[in-house]
Amino acid sequence: MADYDIIIIGSGPAGLTAAIYAGRALVKTLVLAGRLAGGQLMLTSGVENFPGFSNGIQGPDLMQEMRKQAERFGAEILDEDVESVDFKRKPFKVTAGNATYAANAIVLATGSSAKWLGLPAEEKMRGHGVSSCATCLPPESPIIANPRVSPIGDIREGDLVLTHKGTFEPVSKVYKRPYSGSLVNVKVQYFAHQTLRLTPNHPVLAARLTRGKGARYWNFRWERPRWVRAAALTKDDFLLLPIPRRTIDRSRISVSRTLHLHTDSHSKVHLSHESYTAHRIPNIIPVDDAFMRLSGYFLSDGCITNRGFNVDFAAKDVEYVEDARQLIRRLFGIEPTVKRVGDVFRILVFSKILRGLMTQLFGRYSYGKSMPDWFLFLPKRKQSELVKGYWRGDGATKKLDFEMVTNSKKLVAQFQLILLRLGIIPSIRVQRAVDLPSSKIGNRTVRFKHDRYVIAMGGASLEKAARILGVENDLLTRRTRTHHSAWLRNGFAILPIRNISKESYSGYVYNLAVKDSKSYVSPLGALHNCDGYFFRDKRVVVVGGGDTAIEEALFLTKYATEVLVVHRRDALRASKIMQHRAMANPKIKFVWNSVVDDILGTERVEGVRVKNVETGDVSMIPTDGVFVAIGFEPNSKIYQGQVQLDEKGYIVSPGEARTSVEGVFVAGDVHDYRYRQAITAAGEGCKAAMEALTYLEEQKEITVSARGN
Repeated sequence: MADYDIIIIGSGPAGLTAAIYAGRALVKTLVLAGRLAGGQLMLTSGVENFPGFSNGIQGPDLMQEMRKQAERFGAEILDEDVESVDFKRKPFKVTAGNATYAANAIVLATGSSAKWLGLPAEEKMRGHGVSSCATCLPPESPIIANPRVSPIGDIREGDLVLTHKGTFEPVSKVYKRPYSGSLVNVKVQYFAHQTLRLTPNHPVLAARLTRGKGARYWNFRWERPRWVRAAALTKDDFLLLPIPRRTIDRSRISVSRTLHLHTDSHSKVHLSHESYTAHRIPNIIPVDDAFMRLSGYFLSDGCITNRGFNVDFAAKDVEYVEDARQLIRRLFGIEPTVKRVGDVFRILVFSKILRGLMTQLFGRYSYGKSMPDWFLFLPKRKQSELVKGYWRGDGATKKLDFEMVTNSKKLVAQFQLILLRLGIIPSIRVQRAVDLPSSKIGNRTVRFKHDRYVIAMGGASLEKAARILGVENDLLTRRTRTHHSAWLRNGFAILPIRNISKESYSGYVYNLAVKDSKSYVSPLGALHNCDGYFFRDKRVVVVGGGDTAIEEALFLTKYATEVLVVHRRDALRASKIMQHRAMANPKIKFVWNSVVDDILGTERVEGVRVKNVETGDVSMIPTDGVFVAIGFEPNSKIYQGQVQLDEKGYIVSPGEARTSVEGVFVAGDVHDYRYRQAITAAGEGCKAAMEALTYLEEQKEITVSARGN
C-alpha cells in the first residue's frame, strides 16, 4: 500500500507549485526538497519578471513564500536528498534520508545545476581568482549585531551590525543560498571557544607583522590591513576585530516605562493589584556606578524567584555581601534579607516589581542571561564597575590571571566586547558540559546541562585588570617581561591565527549587504560582504551569456576597471533588459564566438586562453579573475534506467507532463532546456500536478474531493 498519493521530488518553482495544487486537491502529498532546497532561485539575488511583484523580489524570498503556501495546503516537506528511485513497479518507491517512501504517482522536478568549465586549472585556482561568488557563512555563524551576538541566519533587514569601521550600520539585504563545497575553518589565539567558518572566497580583514632581527627583534612593523580571501590566509596573518567606538551614556531607567506600570503621587511604581505588604519602588533608577556594580552582582550569581530575586555570595565574601545589601537599599529603597545557607550568603529581595525589572534587563536563567544592548556603549568607568561586580560574584584570582565564568553564550560575547573597550584582550575557553564533573546533593546527582565559558584576564592585560578590579595579583610583583602575542591598535584587536583547516559542507549559507561599509563582523574578525572587492581597479573575465553572467558582469563594474564577457555565440542569451544594461555600460566589453579553454597562472589567475569557435584562432587575455556562469545541466542522473533521458540528460516528455513511465510526471528545468524560467517552471508544476490527479482518478487509486483552480 502506498504511503502517499503523490511524491514530488524537488522544491524549486515547479515542485512547490505542484505541491500547492496537489495539496488543494486534498491528496496526501510528500515533497522531498533536498538538503539544498529551493532550486536555482536560491542563487538569484533579484527576480524582476515573476508576476505579482511590481518592485521585484529576492529569489530566496520567493521560494520561502512558495514553500509556506504549499505547507498551508497540507503538503509534507522533508529536506532530504533522494538516494534512489524504483519506477519499475507500483507503488513507486523513493529512498531518501535512510527511509523509503511509496506513492501511486510521482512528479519529477529536480531542476538543473550550474556548470563549470571542466578545466584542470579551474579547481586549482578556485578561491585564487576563479570564482562563482559564493562569499557566505553557514547559518549558525555568530555576527555582532543589535549590538549583541546573533547567528547570521537570524539577522534580518534593518538590524544593526558592527562594521570594520567600529560603527553599527543597518543591514540592507540578507542573502540565502544553497552551497555544497569546502569551508575554511579559522581559529585564533585568545578566543579558543569559537571557530570562524566561511566559504573559501570570503574576504577577511587581516594584517601581517614584520619583526626585527637580532638586537632589533622588538622593532615591529605592521603592514597595512588588507582584505584576504579565507583560502589564502596563513598562520602569518593576524585577524582584525573592530572594537565598538561610540560612547553613549545613559543616566537613568524609568521602571514604569520599562514594565508598563503606573506611579503614585510620590513617583513610586506600584502593581495594579498589590498586597498590604507590597513594596513600591522609586520610578527613576539612576544608571550610576552603584547600579552597574549591582548589575554585575546579579549577572554573576543572581536568580529570579517567585517573590523577587536573590543574589548569592561565598561565605568568605562578607565585604561584597554588605556592599550589595547597601546598593539594593540605596537604589530601590528596600531592605533585603540576608541569610547564610551552608557556605553561601544569600541576599533575598522580595518585590514582584524588581522581579520584573531584573528579568526584563538581564533574563531569567543563568544560561540565557545577557545585558541590555545599551550597556555596550556606556562610558568605560561604568563598564569597569560592571566587570568588578561580576568578578566579585563569579570570579577568582589565579596565579597567572583573573578569571570569570559564565554558561551564557550571549554574556560571554558581550563581555568580550566590553573588555576590549576597556583595553583588555581576554582569553576565552569553553568547558563542555559533558566533561564537567557531576556533584551530589543528598541522594541526587547533579550534572551540568550547559557549557561553561572561562574568561581570563592576564598576560599584557593583567595590570589593567588589577586596576579595574581593585585587587592585587602576585605575578605583577614577580615578572620582569610581558610577552605580547595580540595587540590593541587603531581601534582593532589584532589576533594571531592559531589554526586553519577545511571541512566539507552541504547546506544553506548566508551573506549580508551593508550599504556603506560593505562589511560586518564576527567575534573573531571583520568580513567583507563580497569578493568583487578583490578586483578593484583590475580586469576580470566573465564566461557566459545568460542573465546570471550579465548580472555578475554588471556587479563587477563597481570594482573592476574592465569586465570582458566571453560568450560562445555572437549574441547574448540574457533578457533584453539585461542586455541593454550591459551594452550601455562602458566598462563591459564582449569577446564573441569564443570559449575559455585554459586558465593561466601559478599561484593565482594571471590570464585566460581563449579560442574562437569559428576560426580556431587562440589568444591570451591577461586577467586577474574569472567568473564562470555558462549555463546549467539537468539533475537527472538518479533517474537513469528509470525513465527515458535524451543525449544531454534531460527527461523526455511526449507531452502533457508525462514521461516514459505511466504515473510518473515531469516539470521544470529537468526536462525544459529552452525556456528555463521560474514562471514556466511554475506553470509546468501546475500542469504536472493536475495530470497526476487526473491519472489517480482514472486509476481509481484516490477519490479527489476538491480540485484546485
